[in-house]
Amino acid sequence: MKISRPLRENRQHGDLLFPVSAYETKMEQDFEMPLSYHWHPEIEIFFITSGKANFQVEAEPFIIEEGDVLLIKPNALHGSHDCFGTQLEFRAVVFDYSFLSGMANDRIEQKYLNPLFSEEQGHFILLREKNSIQKALFEMLNKTFFVFDEKEKGYEVLVRAYLLQVVYDILMLQKGEIKPVKTNTRKSEMIRKIVGFVEENHTQRIVLNSLAAYLSVSEGYLDRK
Repeated sequence: MKISRPLRENRQHGDLLFPVSAYETKMEQDFEMPLSYHWHPEIEIFFITSGKANFQVEAEPFIIEEGDVLLIKPNALHGSHDCFGTQLEFRAVVFDYSFLSGMANDRIEQKYLNPLFSEEQGHFILLREKNSIQKALFEMLNKTFFVFDEKEKGYEVLVRAYLLQVVYDILMLQKGEIKPVKTNTRKSEMIRKIVGFVEENHTQRIVLNSLAAYLSVSEGYLDRK
């Protein structure tokens, strides 16, 4: 059975010649943060400048807070909700893999980019060490955001250079035993199926036994999950 891929984000990030965008979101205290669960083929680097929030990538929930950096790999379902009644500010840089890869299959791609962005060891990397490299990474992401936002002459060159520096900083942090999180593949696939089922049947009343039958599991198993 072919598994549907609902919830693809309906937004273009950059264009064919410059496939990168940067975003900033600010939410006031006690703002009811909507669940935004989606996926896109681009890489996203998400970083919190103030506050904290619940976040989920595929089947893995966690809390991210000020100073944390989250690298979301291509095609990974992800979303956030609940900012704990505090002011929340975050930024994101979203870009196509090809923006960094340069000459196809060169040494940099083989040795560094392919392993870093591979899904084999999980769909994301969460970086939250409070050390000098993490601080440099955070500052470089902010510089990338501001250069993109101001769009002065030659900014495209700086954005690519800064993102390569970001990759370098992440690689250096991984030497410090920060490893990609390997997600629960079976649970992730079940989440995808559930989302697909709900989208296909959203005009009808959805009951547990019909969903369980669709997933080929018992109602008790589904209720426990």
